[in-house]
Amino acid sequence: MLNPAPRPCTSCGKPFPGDTPVCPACGVWVGTVAASEKPPAPTTATPPGAAQKPAFRAVKTLEPDERPQSSSWLMEKVVGPAVVLVLILGGYGIYSRYAQEHPDLWVVNTSDDVVTVKLDGKVVVDKLPPMTSESAAGARRVTLSKGEHRLEGITSSGTTDVKIVVRKNSKGFLFAPGHSQSQCFALVTTAYGQSVRAGIEPLDMQQALWEMPKSVDRWLEESPPTLLVQKGTPATHDDALRMLPCENGRISAEVIRRYELR
Repeated sequence: MLNPAPRPCTSCGKPFPGDTPVCPACGVWVGTVAASEKPPAPTTATPPGAAQKPAFRAVKTLEPDERPQSSSWLMEKVVGPAVVLVLILGGYGIYSRYAQEHPDLWVVNTSDDVVTVKLDGKVVVDKLPPMTSESAAGARRVTLSKGEHRLEGITSSGTTDVKIVVRKNSKGFLFAPGHSQSQCFALVTTAYGQSVRAGIEPLDMQQALWEMPKSVDRWLEESPPTLLVQKGTPATHDDALRMLPCENGRISAEVIRRYELR
């Protein structure tokens, strides 16, 4: 049998013997003229001198808790919350120290005239109108600083001039220049629980300025009759500075008994 004549490769175009099924130039299967062999598995010829590609390696996918922790993760999960906590505690400490040295002065007008109040010669309350019933909105609150100050309560009938000494941890002050003798002030304690005793402590109405002997929870408003607390919470209380009707600067015994039994 005669060998088939050379023919061009269908891939690279170079001639090769017709009885050769694979082009010797590019390695592409083109078959033979006389035979119908099945082509071998395709292969990719590597040009001479070309670098061999490394074999494929399987890479393990790490679970989230196995991955190395980056600096951004540490900032988000550890450093960030710690900084926030430090700022909160620091802010609370600053506020607490400020409050210890800057108590409130509440100005109440129960006279028949408007009242202007000066602190160290500077007007801090201008023409406060009188009020005949208890109202925190009808009073004015002034922030004091630690040290000795001069207070002046000015009405058309005269001036109430007093000295005030603010110490660290002062609990607050009440100033009622030219006050009426038909409205009295008292510290009222409302008890929530049997281990705390309710009571009332009238203020001396011969004065115009009072320093609170203890912290006041509410100024010029009544404490709630009940207080919602969690189970197991110890008994507690609420201290309110109240303005109550009176006669000649004295609260009646009936009113006192009512608050002592609460």
